Amino acid sequence: MNIFSPVKQPMLIALGGMLLTLAMTAAPQVNAQTTRSGLPTGATSGFEVGVSTLGIYISPKFAISNKLAVRVPLYTGNTTDTFTYDGNTVTAALDATAFAVMADFHPWQNGFRVSAGAGFGGYSATGNITNPTLSGTTFAGTFAFAVNQKSNVVPVVSIGYVRPLGRRVSILAELGAKIGTYEVVTTGNTLDPLLQPTFDAEVANVNSDLSDVKAIPFATLGIQINF
Repeated sequence: MNIFSPVKQPMLIALGGMLLTLAMTAAPQVNAQTTRSGLPTGATSGFEVGVSTLGIYISPKFAISNKLAVRVPLYTGNTTDTFTYDGNTVTAALDATAFAVMADFHPWQNGFRVSAGAGFGGYSATGNITNPTLSGTTFAGTFAFAVNQKSNVVPVVSIGYVRPLGRRVSILAELGAKIGTYEVVTTGNTLDPLLQPTFDAEVANVNSDLSDVKAIPFATLGIQINF
């Protein structure tokens, strides 16, 4: 499912932002008597299902009070892609299996929510590159690599809006970020001892660039079934 490719994430995030704005603008004014933590009157739980840049997801949801709800979104998705990095052809497989525990705060007791929680797991990628040329030096052989989140548990923050279409069904949009960093680990052919320090330095440069990325933004579009 190439929709989960990081290259295509900005498009889905922009779309999510547009739909979130439209939902908030078009939504009728709702008071505490007609909604409870993003759920219609009378509903105390539900589940969300939809598509996210973090993967296809489903999330049970439980109202704790008029302003607070708890969700447990479960994400899954994968894709394989071939792309060019610094003039080299790279084949990689991306996996997006993860889950989170989120608290949704509805400050005005309507569909708007501010959420925070913890994410477990996340993006990981494995792949290979053959005879790479890095900074003018060619390294003979095929090298396998893995890109992983440095920590398996990371903070997650988001804002969203849930708009009821009736008693049983609502639509939703969400924008957020997972706060975490990634690193690359490589394995492969044994290099000439004179080249190994140069190769290690190139990998260190890649990891230095990755360390500058402190968060992974995400967008979610879905429906909510209310009970």
